[in-house]
Amino acid sequence: MTASFVAFLIESCSDSFQKMLNNKFCHDMAAANTDREIENVLKGFKWYMVQDYFYCEELMRVDAARASNAPTSADVLEGAKHVSKSYEYAQSQLDLCEKSMGIPKDKALAAERDKATKSYVQFEVSTAQDLDWISSKIATIPCIQGYYKIAKKMERESKKKDTVWYQNWVVPNSDWSYCESQILV
Repeated sequence: MTASFVAFLIESCSDSFQKMLNNKFCHDMAAANTDREIENVLKGFKWYMVQDYFYCEELMRVDAARASNAPTSADVLEGAKHVSKSYEYAQSQLDLCEKSMGIPKDKALAAERDKATKSYVQFEVSTAQDLDWISSKIATIPCIQGYYKIAKKMERESKKKDTVWYQNWVVPNSDWSYCESQILV
């Protein structure tokens, strides 16, 4: 995949991509400086992390469907490894909710899944099942690149770098090798 093709994908949905890059919540995370601002952002981040757990849990199914469409046995094997990594990551997100943010596991698991989370997962599942392997990989690139761009901006602009969201969202998502591994596997 060339950078120009990814740029084309992003440009073709530029309005939505810009809304994602410039959303208020990410701005508030970077700007949070007072105890009250940090507490308000933390409430939203807790909700986000529970939804992210649900997304990651479903990602295993997406990865399995994608692997089943892989062109070679080596790609199927890589896909199986990614399913395992997705499981481990989902569990780490759930542990983070409990240990770093004080959300009891049973409460996190009982939370309602957000409509946007369900819709995005359904999009990824149907892409992985209905289209070819490469199309299902390509479908994730604008999101991953968007997270990277948001994280890099937050890395530059964040007032506090010792928050749970900075350490557990900004740091990994601003590391291109982490983001790249999401695309290449």
